[in-house]
Amino acid sequence: MKVCGKDIQVQGGLIRIARLKADGFEFLEDPEAALDALRASGIRIDLFTFTQKLPHTSPKYGYAMEWDNVAALPVSTFDHWWTRQINDKTRNMVRRAEKKGVSVREVPFDDALVQGIYAIYNESPIRQGKQFWHYGKSRRSARESSSITTGRTSRASEGKKRPSLTGVFSSARFSATA
Repeated sequence: MKVCGKDIQVQGGLIRIARLKADGFEFLEDPEAALDALRASGIRIDLFTFTQKLPHTSPKYGYAMEWDNVAALPVSTFDHWWTRQINDKTRNMVRRAEKKGVSVREVPFDDALVQGIYAIYNESPIRQGKQFWHYGKSRRSARESSSITTGRTSRASEGKKRPSLTGVFSSARFSATA
């Protein structure tokens, strides 16, 4: 289902919850218009949730909300990230990892990348002592869960170690009754 040019996903049986399919990657410009369109759609939706766009961290809308932590790093191009956003220590760690066989490069979102993601998902059912929730997913499911950012370039790392490149922000998640 499309509302305001965005794909909407509806899940649940007893309580039907709608959200943007690419929630966290795509954002609503006008949540009120989206709510009106959902109400007019004829599909039973009990709750509609959406995330406010970063970097806005003060609540913008008058709906019920809860705070959520988000790890985010704006990356415009690989070159800008490599030369201006990460520090010397991180670049040195990447170079050292490359000497050990890790490859950091831009890759298109294609079948080869999906196959690599699928293989990583299914390496082990247990990660860090807990059941890994991606384990056992089909290739199609791996493609769908990874294709939220289709149209953008994905990063691929091969090997065991890679630097952590994130910042943590607080973001508001809003809920409105549809």
